[in-house]
Amino acid sequence: MKKVNSLLLMALLLMTAACSEKPEQDPEMEKGRMLELSMPSSGSLVWAAGDKIAVVENREGAARQSAVYELAGGAGQKRGTFRKISGKVSADAFTDVFFPATSMEQPEVPVVQYATAGTFDREAVRLSWHRSSGDQNEEVVLENGTSLLTFRLTGNGEKLSEILFGATEEPYRLKISKGTLGNEVQTFQLVVPSMEMAETPVLFKAVDGQNQLEMGRKMKTTLLKSGHLYQFPLTGFQPTATYEELKLAFYNVAVFSKNLDSDPSSEGHIPAIAAMMKEKQVDAMLLAELDRNNKRHDYDQLEVFAGKMGWNSIFAKAFDYGKDIFHLDAAYGNGAAYDKKYKVIDSFTIKFPKFGQEREDRVCLVVESEHFVLAGVHMPLYAENSLKAAEKLTKELKTRYSGKGKPVFLCGDMNARPGDATILELKKDWSRITPEEFTCPATTPTKCLDYMFALKDAGSYEVIFSEVCKGFRSGDVKRTSDHLPIFAVLRYPVFNAEEALPVEEPLDGIW
Repeated sequence: MKKVNSLLLMALLLMTAACSEKPEQDPEMEKGRMLELSMPSSGSLVWAAGDKIAVVENREGAARQSAVYELAGGAGQKRGTFRKISGKVSADAFTDVFFPATSMEQPEVPVVQYATAGTFDREAVRLSWHRSSGDQNEEVVLENGTSLLTFRLTGNGEKLSEILFGATEEPYRLKISKGTLGNEVQTFQLVVPSMEMAETPVLFKAVDGQNQLEMGRKMKTTLLKSGHLYQFPLTGFQPTATYEELKLAFYNVAVFSKNLDSDPSSEGHIPAIAAMMKEKQVDAMLLAELDRNNKRHDYDQLEVFAGKMGWNSIFAKAFDYGKDIFHLDAAYGNGAAYDKKYKVIDSFTIKFPKFGQEREDRVCLVVESEHFVLAGVHMPLYAENSLKAAEKLTKELKTRYSGKGKPVFLCGDMNARPGDATILELKKDWSRITPEEFTCPATTPTKCLDYMFALKDAGSYEVIFSEVCKGFRSGDVKRTSDHLPIFAVLRYPVFNAEEALPVEEPLDGIW
């Protein structure tokens, strides 16, 4: 019994000794190989819990290696210690350091950033250090490569959703999750690269109930210095733009007489198609295959259709058709019909000659309103000619409207399928709006020939809804044409053109 008690006592002593030993140390810590890094000495940047840096060994004649280290101590201070969490580069073998770790692979400041009021996106900050000498004991002090913009706003209950800074082609965007503007000052901060610049537009987007609002300003400075803060004067949010919706349709109407007996005076499917468009509450429409005062239909089809809608219209002649002493202005072509609330300030036709084996000329009708541009096209039948037409119309519309601030919507019977050269060519400069679903023949569709696009480098817009219209309560869409109509609900900004954007000269500080 004494022997057993002795054994138990020895076991207890061993357990006690084991529990009193120090916990196993991280090998890096045991060897004193934690990294010590300092933020830039000027400014207010400090390390924060969870910060990660990337270290790189990039020596001549050797394969590049990297590792990720995480802050282990020094949160809230300029000097921090970091422990390796992945990779192969030890704490004494690196040549370069990057913050954040993702900037090693993505060195540019992210175009889209996320923040709530009063904060900024730390992942957008770009810090770096390079070992210029062979001294491994050289102090590591990171350098800042970014500037910080501060916008201070008040408002009347609007919910700020986004701030865009810079050129309209690709501005830096701050997405805001909580930004209700009231009497109290709200601060929003956006990180941008250090750069020289002239006057630069700043756009504030907000929502007031269901209404989209925009306010424009301009920033004037010659240089955004690294590590510097640029603060706008306190500004009250006053919209310079609101959003409106456009319900837009395109339809190859096959001269309104598909599946009907030919009767020069008959309105054919005009009443049915007008009822369909009213059912969709369409605001504007582009049409292909229209007759005007010719032997086949001795009246202006577009004018009659627009009259039934209560709209205005513009006809674009592709070629003379059925012309004789009784039909001096006989023609065939495309058209645009639109609500009278829209003010048209220009319209013109882009003509495509009869390439090669084409039987007829084709055209693109362009109608410019105060706030958007519509283009309706019926492309040539043969692939090579359709491609040439796509190149021509794109060049013409880009020359006129790129960078002008108005969205440009192109609709048409392209006589091409999604993988064809014509569509691939258009997608270089145009964004597809409607789905690539079959539109022809209407009875049992097997081909996608009808599309809506928006010019990429023009004004801003948003697609709310789009579809190929496969059925209506007010008419039989399988009989009214050999194509199905396409439809989209679009949202676009309406700016107060008379209100000049004020130029703000920001205060400069260190951050």
